[in-house]
Amino acid sequence: MFYDHAAARYVSYQERLTNFCFNWGLPSPRWYRCSEQRGRRTAWSSLVGIGRFAFSCRFWFDVNYIKNADDDAAELALGYLESRCQFWRRSSQRRFRILVGYSRTSYSVFLFTRT
Repeated sequence: MFYDHAAARYVSYQERLTNFCFNWGLPSPRWYRCSEQRGRRTAWSSLVGIGRFAFSCRFWFDVNYIKNADDDAAELALGYLESRCQFWRRSSQRRFRILVGYSRTSYSVFLFTRT
């Protein structure tokens, strides 16, 4: 959970992930739930899909806490996507590299673009 001081409320990882995908122009996240019989009880897990990426939660939960499974999967997805988008932002800022060559009589400026 994340506390938003401006709105004075807790923001879930699901909401943060949805906003992140919207801001970066990624497909909206879709949550999938799966269950597994464990004796007399059923354990539940959650998976979030964003485009071609899929992130599964780390633990199995009781049905009463299925929202925690969704939050766990969203937390993992958000952590991965934020780290990747920081890399994309850094690499796009260094898009052009200037190489200055000079001799005794003149100098030249070459502009290389990344491919």
